[in-house]
Amino acid sequence: MLRQLSLTPTSAERAADLAMDLGFNKDLHKAQNGNKAAGRRVRKTLREIELAARAGRKEILTIMKNGTSN
Repeated sequence: MLRQLSLTPTSAERAADLAMDLGFNKDLHKAQNGNKAAGRRVRKTLREIELAARAGRKEILTIMKNGTSN
């Protein structure tokens, strides 16, 4: 069975994109220096990464169960 290609990124790719986001890195640095608003944005982004990673793990398990690959 061939895997259908889609234009939407997988959850794992979304989590990686969020982690590599330049704005996230700037906010992380600001939060480390005591900026409370930046800390809030960092926590929000970390939560989004967590949820995307969880969904990515489910997608990978589904792929493994069905025996499909790239």
